[in-house]
Order: sequence, then C-alpha cells, then structure tokens
Amino acid sequence: CKGKHEVCIVTAANVPQCGCKPGYVMHETYGCVDESPPVMKLRHDLNGDQTLRLKQGDVYEEYAVDIQDENAEEYMRSLKIAYSRPLPHGCLTKVGEFHVNYTIATPWTTPAFLRLTRRVIIEDIDECKLDVAKFETECPPLVPKCNTEAGATCVNKIGTYTCQCPKYTSGDGFLSGLSFNAEVAVVPHGFKGGTGCHDTSKPVIELKGPNPKVFRISKCGALGGVMSSKQMDHDADLKSAQQKYYSDDIKLMIRQTVGAELCATHELSRPNASHCVKAFDETFKGKVDLSREVSVGDPTQTSMLQWRVPYDVEDAAGNKAETVWRDVVVEEVDLADVEARVRSESLLQKNAEIRRAVEQALAEERRKGGSRRNQRTAECPKCPACTCPGDGSGSSSFDPSLCDPVCDARDQTCT
Repeated sequence: CKGKHEVCIVTAANVPQCGCKPGYVMHETYGCVDESPPVMKLRHDLNGDQTLRLKQGDVYEEYAVDIQDENAEEYMRSLKIAYSRPLPHGCLTKVGEFHVNYTIATPWTTPAFLRLTRRVIIEDIDECKLDVAKFETECPPLVPKCNTEAGATCVNKIGTYTCQCPKYTSGDGFLSGLSFNAEVAVVPHGFKGGTGCHDTSKPVIELKGPNPKVFRISKCGALGGVMSSKQMDHDADLKSAQQKYYSDDIKLMIRQTVGAELCATHELSRPNASHCVKAFDETFKGKVDLSREVSVGDPTQTSMLQWRVPYDVEDAAGNKAETVWRDVVVEEVDLADVEARVRSESLLQKNAEIRRAVEQALAEERRKGGSRRNQRTAECPKCPACTCPGDGSGSSSFDPSLCDPVCDARDQTCT
C-alpha cells in the first residue's frame, strides 16, 4: 500500500486490500485522513486567557503554538501566522492591541482549517518617569523631547506625553527642530513643530521720587522801578529768550546724571539712577531686577512750561515694558518768592523726615518694651501675701493708713 497512512488489511471475505490505519478514515479526495482534528495550544499563555500583556517599550516576541497530534510535525509545516496590524521593528511604541492568528490546514474538514488567536495588549507607561539612559538605547521614540532648559516639564498622557511651558512663557515646550514619524510612534500631544518656551512676560517699571519734577527759576524781565509798574516793551522778548533754553537744559541734566537729577530733592540731594526708577521682570526662574537697564529718553514738550520724560526697558527675550512717563514742570517765580518756596519745601521734607524717624523710634521702643514684659513674666517670682503692720500680730499700734502704701511698694517689686 503506497497511500499515506494506508496499511494492508484483510476483509471479511479474507481478501487483502489497502485501508487506513487506526485513527484514520478514508476520504475520497485526500485518502486516509485524521479522524480527530489536532489540538493547538498557545505557548507562553501564562494566565490561560489567550492574552499577552505588554507595555510600551517592550519588544514583541513570537512564541507560536504547540500542536498536539501524532502528525504534529506535518501540521507545523502548514502553520501560518498572521498579524492584525504590521509589527514595528524593535520596541512597541503605541498603546492598544492587536491579534495574532495561528492557522493550520485541514482541507478535509469544514471549515478547511483550524485556527487559534492570541490577543496582545500594549499598556501605557509614564514617559516622564522612565529611565532615559536605558530607553535612549532600547526605545528612543519614547524618550520625552521637552525643552527643559527653557523650563518645560513633561506631563504624561495616555499613550503619549506633552511638554508644558512654565508660567510667564508660551510655546509647545518641545525642542526645536524635532519631527515625529507617526508610523513609528504617536506624535506627542500638543506638538506644534518644536517652538520651545519663550518668555512672554513684559517687564514692569515703577517710578520713584517726585512726579512731576518741578524746577523753579526766577522770571526774566526788564528792569522795573519803585514808582513804575508799567511793563517794558522788551519784557516779553526776554522771557521768550529764557524759555527757549529750557528743553536743552532738561535734556542736558538727564544725560549728565543718567536721569538722577529728575528725582533729586532737598532730602536726597545726590541720588543715583537707581533711586529714580525700579524695573523688574517676572520669569519662570524668579524675579529679575532690570533697574540698571532702564533707559531715560529725551524730554517731549507738551506745553510752554511742561515736558514728559519716557522710561523704557527691554528684557533678554526682547519683551518691552510699557513706557512710563515722568512729568517735568518749570515754574517761573518772582525772585522774592524763590527763597520762601525753597525754605517751605525744605521744611516740609525735613518734617517728613522727622516723622519717619519718630515712628521708627516708637516702633523700636514698643518692640523692646514687649521684650522686657516677656522677660519680667518669665523671671519675676510670685508676689508674697501683703501683711499690714499690726495685722494679727497682737500689736495695738496698727495704723490702717499705712496698709495701702506698704502693699503698693511691695507690688512694685513684682511687676
């Protein structure tokens, strides 16, 4: 007998012929076929639920199946493995699941095959907490690409992550020049080409000192007599000649003192530029003092005797502060009034200085007084009972008028 799985058998009529060996039946097309279909079992099916659980960054390993049958080797040769989606080369980067179908041919059955399916689940990992050194080698697409130098922080998302810029900045938070292959890995949430984090906080300028700043000058005019009150014809010409220099004078004072003249007072007669203006910039690293970077512009005349002086500053990122203006006023006064005005202003400032000194002294004294009271409370012994002269001693010389002074004097030693 030449047929597969055929053996020589003797019929009831004692006639030899070819037949199927035990466990096989004759099929008109395929000859002797397996009477019982083979059994397939998944390898590495740890929970017995035909499910393989992996995480992002793992590498899928094909464990295949075992075939339990006398003809296992033959069935294994017909085994076909198919995946529900293409497997990536190397590590798994996308959360989700796919299926692996294992199929062997049994053309004499209906259906003409035997199939077993493995479910593969890929679970999320926290990209923000992974071992960067390890994953740079084993699975680079999962390593976060946040611009940490610009303050960006990694925030985990299901299946991916995002980069979050800190306060006072804007952007997508990713390193510049990045590109992501969507076929290899999920494009991170919020990625917009790698714009990083840019400082968007404008500096703030605060003026210190007088505003408006007042300059007083004696009026210019023609000579006047004791008896004559009539204004001379060239009086207006003299005033005009004087006033045309005010703008240049103010500009020159600003340049020579780097703006310090605009906050000089009788109380603070020699200020520096930092006494006149304060500027700061809020950044994700903290508050940055830009006071020394403030520029004082040229005065702009707004009326005959009034000007405005601009203060500007720009931070390292190019953000410009809102321009702050100091008003400058020139007061033309009679010569006789100049000294009185100066003395009055000086007196007001002196009084203010005295008030501040008194308030500071009082505050210090209150602080020290509180400290002494606390010390007395801690150190003073309990006052002894006050016994008046003649009280219960059997003496007949008891004077009630002496009782209160004695007790008062004793109480003073305990308070």
